[in-house]
Amino acid sequence: MVIFHEEANKKAKDLEHKISKKVPIISIDEIFPTGSTAAEYRVAEDQVLKFIQPMHNWFPKVTKIEKVTNLVLEKKFEEAKSRAFGDFIAPKFHGTSDDGVKGITEDGFRMPDPDPPPAKRGMYGQGIYFATDSSKSAREIYTKGSQKLLLCQVLLGKSKEVRHADNSLNKDKLRLKRYDSVHAPRGSAVKNDEFVIFDPDQALPQYIIHFSSTNHIAPPSPTWLTHKKIFKKTMTASRTVDFQDPYEIYYNFAESHFRRMAANSNPPLSPQQATIKSIDIVINQNLSIQFEKTKQEFKRKRIPDDEILAYHGTDKKNINSILETNLQLSYAQRQLYGKGNYFSEFPAISLGYGDGLLLCRILPGTEKVDNSIRDIPQGYNSKKVLLGKQPGTAAANAASGEMIIIENSDQILPFFVIHR
Repeated sequence: MVIFHEEANKKAKDLEHKISKKVPIISIDEIFPTGSTAAEYRVAEDQVLKFIQPMHNWFPKVTKIEKVTNLVLEKKFEEAKSRAFGDFIAPKFHGTSDDGVKGITEDGFRMPDPDPPPAKRGMYGQGIYFATDSSKSAREIYTKGSQKLLLCQVLLGKSKEVRHADNSLNKDKLRLKRYDSVHAPRGSAVKNDEFVIFDPDQALPQYIIHFSSTNHIAPPSPTWLTHKKIFKKTMTASRTVDFQDPYEIYYNFAESHFRRMAANSNPPLSPQQATIKSIDIVINQNLSIQFEKTKQEFKRKRIPDDEILAYHGTDKKNINSILETNLQLSYAQRQLYGKGNYFSEFPAISLGYGDGLLLCRILPGTEKVDNSIRDIPQGYNSKKVLLGKQPGTAAANAASGEMIIIENSDQILPFFVIHR
């Protein structure tokens, strides 16, 4: 511990010197999943996505990560290290409100009221609580709707393990026994690990994680389930159900969509034609990133960013190539209604173009309803063809498209392969 303390003291002095030079003390900078910050982004994102407990029913999508630099808080953290009984430092999550995020990143953590009403005392004393599991810290009771998490470096040092609630714990009691923190292990009085510190300088906020919770959206994004560049999961119908399995949710979603749109086709597919043997769920990380970038760009430009699901029929031999590199305009052969990659919201139509069937996520954007042979006009992002319907009416605008034509591949995300 002597070397640990000496190094901490040296770093604290170096930071004090840096602060005296009047360099910027606080900065909050966005990091990105591509480019020079990609590695750092993935490490922080992994910390969120790998520590999700099914019991919390939380399927997040990380939408933004900001790196926090605060020299004053770094100096206090080093000073806390110089006083510690142990040298263990670990990344932990803390959920808080928008005001909490702002206050903590600017001024550090604050200790709660030392003498609250008995009903409001913390389970392990009036300290600052952290979790290993992102899904625990992301609960509404902590975030107050901010949809933000703080990922912090926490000096746990030498931890006192507790297996039963004890709300009388405090800093003096811990230090008397030469402890730096409290650890309540999973399976004791709590279902998930909890960590408590009683010195706010022992926690250093490093990243602000922005997320969107997809609890209420079906299906939840599965990109956090794999870190392979391309991943395929083949699913078949099952008598049993598992509401905690995102793959099963996706399978049922695709199967339901196929059967519904097959029945709505004109003419509808017969029950035999609508039989599904299996469905591949495909996750292509690079294509997903491009698709999400396009969605965010649409939103920024006030272009509609709603998604639809649409089918693409092709020869089976083409499917693997499409899953790897997406549909490309240079390979598009169909020109009947203008240039572009052709889709249909009705599987019966797409099945006429090959023995392979893809179900893709599509961003139509600003959609031109037009049955002519003209290409997508300037100012529009896609073209919808309605056979037998008059363009320009409210009904036509709301109707599912017999043909959806898209030129920009980044508006397309191949997602399912339907095997019949």
